Amino acid sequence: MTELNQTMKKHTCPTCGGQLVINEARQMYECPFCGVSFDYEYFREDDVLARASRSLRAGEFLSAKDAYDFMLKKEPHNFQALRGRIMVSAKIKTTLVLRQPATYREMKYIPVEQSIDEAIAAASPEHTGYFSKMKELVDTGKAYKEEIRLANVTRGDRRKQYEKIRSYEDRMDDEYFTTKDPWDGEETVQTHPQTVLVSVVLIYLAWCALIALMFGTLNNNPYSKSNTKSSSYTITSFTYTPNISVIVGATSGMSSKEVSRMVENYVYYDAMNSARKDASLSKSESVRLSNSKKWEKEHESDTAVLWSLILIPGIGVLGFAIYTMGKLKTIKRYEEQIMKEEKTVDSISAKISDHEKEANRLKAQINKLYSELVALDPMPEAPTAASK
Repeated sequence: MTELNQTMKKHTCPTCGGQLVINEARQMYECPFCGVSFDYEYFREDDVLARASRSLRAGEFLSAKDAYDFMLKKEPHNFQALRGRIMVSAKIKTTLVLRQPATYREMKYIPVEQSIDEAIAAASPEHTGYFSKMKELVDTGKAYKEEIRLANVTRGDRRKQYEKIRSYEDRMDDEYFTTKDPWDGEETVQTHPQTVLVSVVLIYLAWCALIALMFGTLNNNPYSKSNTKSSSYTITSFTYTPNISVIVGATSGMSSKEVSRMVENYVYYDAMNSARKDASLSKSESVRLSNSKKWEKEHESDTAVLWSLILIPGIGVLGFAIYTMGKLKTIKRYEEQIMKEEKTVDSISAKISDHEKEANRLKAQINKLYSELVALDPMPEAPTAASK
């Protein structure tokens, strides 16, 4: 068996991709999988590149690889075979798709970079620039893919931050006071603890004002001095003290003896009236004090009740205030944490923007490098449906 036949034994069936075996008796290649047979002439070198190109455009990358490898063993500097071998490694049917940034997002770079390096090393001097430009293009595409990956990873980080913020917001909402909507029983209304605390304190102060008013009314002793100042006038209203000028006027035409008797009578009755007045005032004051003490004793329980109506709700309000202050501190802590996470989100968003800007720059660079690659292409490919 010749060396050529030994080399061709490694070829694959272009129909199904199976490994061909040689039938020495018939001097033909046979496919044990689909039964197709090929004569040796089928694999002549002048037709290998055409068959490889057809396999490549059909997406039969294994068959295309075998054909290009076979050609490169015979002609290591062949431009078409070197380029085709790179296309097989990149799993692309035509180099026209290299202008599309999406191509680089799916590309496996290790075998592609290896094939390009091999092509640069094996290519003729006039073709080295083409493969070097292709290497630059692929490197740019790799950087573009990395920027897209970093942007997606960073977006994931931002989503996690948003989830943390929502978690803090949910915990903060749990600290709000929840009541049923009076207009829609199925809905609930959330009220900030500070609003509730202020409302409770105002209601309590209004209650204290009402109790103070009641306290003033119930403790207004009707027998106190301030309320009995006018009693002296009622007690002495039965007396009558004539003016001395009236007496003098009335004595005109009277004898001195008669005038003297009248003055004596006036002095006598005046002294009597004064004594009666003092006795009446003393008795009235005694009655007033007695009634005042009796009234105060009867209303001692009322005063205690009024104080209890202030102190007991006050203790409840104080306890509620302590409880609410704890809620307010918790809410403040969550608000501070949310602000911190929002700053982190802003920082992450800035990074996403940077990655997107760099990705856009690399996209423009890909278009530029592709145009330069086409200008260096000694054998431009015709457009296909897959590249449009």
